[in-house]
Amino acid sequence: MQLQKLFSEHDALLVASPDYNGGYTAMLKNAIDWMSRPIPEKVSGLALFANKATAVISASPGPMGGIRSMLAMRGVLEKLGAVLIPQTFTLGLAHQAFIEDGQLGNSVVEGEVKAVGAALVRFCGALRAA
Repeated sequence: MQLQKLFSEHDALLVASPDYNGGYTAMLKNAIDWMSRPIPEKVSGLALFANKATAVISASPGPMGGIRSMLAMRGVLEKLGAVLIPQTFTLGLAHQAFIEDGQLGNSVVEGEVKAVGAALVRFCGALRAA
């Protein structure tokens, strides 16, 4: 599967997902389920997740920013063996957070999102060095 090959070629995973009524999307869950299936070399797809540096962020039109879906997705990824960094981000009232050019309208929020990405890069580097 192409997605498994792509996933195997990278050291880290950043999951950014909208909240759908307190859960993550069915499409995201389906993709993760398929990636965990055996790969052509008869190796468990779970090996793709083992010790993979991972971060999860979420967004929602509601005020909680998708925290329930983000926590649920973290649970799925932990079960698969991914190593999740503690830094997370949830964006509440997401439908009001972007300006015309598609960028976040609040520089503080933008900084928080970038901080999660930077933490993931640092953690990934530390894993590689270990």
